[in-house]
Amino acid sequence: MDANQFTQKSIEAINLAQQTAREYGNPQVEQLHLLYALLQDEQGLIPQLFAKMNLQPRTALEQCRTAISRLSKMTGGSLYAAPDLEQIFTEAQNQRQRMGDDYVSVEHLFLALLERGNNTVRELFARMNVDKKAFLTALQAVRGNTRVTTDSPEDTYDVLKKYDIIGNTIVSSFDAPLIKRLKQLHPDVYTCLLYNKRRSPAAYAQSLGCSAIHPYHKNLKKVTVENAHKRGLKVNCWTANEEADIRHMIEIGCDGIITNYPDRAIRIAEEE
Repeated sequence: MDANQFTQKSIEAINLAQQTAREYGNPQVEQLHLLYALLQDEQGLIPQLFAKMNLQPRTALEQCRTAISRLSKMTGGSLYAAPDLEQIFTEAQNQRQRMGDDYVSVEHLFLALLERGNNTVRELFARMNVDKKAFLTALQAVRGNTRVTTDSPEDTYDVLKKYDIIGNTIVSSFDAPLIKRLKQLHPDVYTCLLYNKRRSPAAYAQSLGCSAIHPYHKNLKKVTVENAHKRGLKVNCWTANEEADIRHMIEIGCDGIITNYPDRAIRIAEEE
């Protein structure tokens, strides 16, 4: 297993699976431990998908815990990964490639368990009423056609939620797939498409679920501002520092100006 090809959330789940095996005194890290770890994070993607499937992730977590308590135990010795767990990691890589992703994310690990789970895991899935078709339907509703192109696609939102600043924060990025994934997972995050040059930027930003476009001020035309406003999008240009540029951005109807000289921009706006 190449850890560099796994998202941070996937690595966290694998580490938690190992920790759980140690806590329960199990001689091997089993598929069951990984399933338990994927369900443990209440704010994580897998519990959210369970909710979309009208299933109770907490109930599933308790069922996993009960099954783990029945596994064989040992005292001392080294902890190893069970051979069929290695098969899950291999299958997760296969799932990643089929979906065109750059990293193995938690959904790939869960799909691998659905595809290659041992008898214990399969029995649990049957008791949970989890099947591959329903999971893929829920996943499609969240992911759409976006790809996993970073090793921490959920981290931005986790930080915003932790410090309770979602309503006062703008997430602006050149990374369009990441913007779309973030918006689909958490619609309440205010996202903006940052770009230098792009054809039909307003239409593209709208398809990503953005609330605004952030164009480079030198390439911004009045018609782009008008098109964005027609689609209900705000326009905040970057990075206008010169007085003439700031005045021009105000004249063509920019809603906001990203600048290194806010005092200058405020003074000019008040004059206008």
